Amino acid sequence: MMPVQTVLVFDALTFVLSALTLSWVRRSFNSADGGGKDLTSVFQDVGEGLRYVLGHPVLRNISLMMALINLLAATTQAQLVLFAKERLGADDSGVGFLYAAGALGITALSLLAGPVRKRLSFSKAALGALMLYGLLVAAFATTSLYWIALPLWALASGLGIFFNINTSSLRQAIVPDRMLGRVQSIAAVLAWSAIPVGALFGGLAIERTENVALVYGVLGALVFLTALSFSFTALGHAERYLPKKGEPETRDDEADAGSVESRGSRR
Repeated sequence: MMPVQTVLVFDALTFVLSALTLSWVRRSFNSADGGGKDLTSVFQDVGEGLRYVLGHPVLRNISLMMALINLLAATTQAQLVLFAKERLGADDSGVGFLYAAGALGITALSLLAGPVRKRLSFSKAALGALMLYGLLVAAFATTSLYWIALPLWALASGLGIFFNINTSSLRQAIVPDRMLGRVQSIAAVLAWSAIPVGALFGGLAIERTENVALVYGVLGALVFLTALSFSFTALGHAERYLPKKGEPETRDDEADAGSVESRGSRR
């Protein structure tokens, strides 16, 4: 049997290898003429994507909000086994069923994301789901009854992916095709970079307080307040930044931060 440390190191090295192979790509796959254009380096694409995200009020706020949410919510995932065993008194099978309930909630809410989004605006669907997620995590923290915690965790997990589907769809509607890969990559890096930091500080908070339920409750409340506060930004009326039907995509020479800002401010 291979030690788990060796498996993790091997997994990490595959990501390094992927990054190196991507850095060798010197042609664009999104050129209109199909022939591609030469690229000086992958860092230029990264910089262009970063400028686009930071220059657009909706994309900028989504990235900032998701980084904050991941900073807070990372602990609820990382410490779920500890919570289940200490707070709910679950055995190993009970922990497995808790994860299975989360997967079931993710599947169900993923399928509902499209129909719900057709009836509700982005702000109501995505931000509402995120606020409800925070409330469910807080409620999850208050119960010590396993069979109550099970559906609460299923719903909370599903609402998390429901929010992610809506934000990804919104980016696809806003961003021109040629920029979409760069913007999605930058958004993922900005959001996911907060996860290890959040998990670290959450673990330290649990160690210091010796009360995993208290930490879960505080984190749930903070997630709710974070989502509520961002409803007063451009995310609260994100539909105003969507291109009109039939409107051509932004030209290559209009993709800088200034032109993105002016295009986005249209009602």
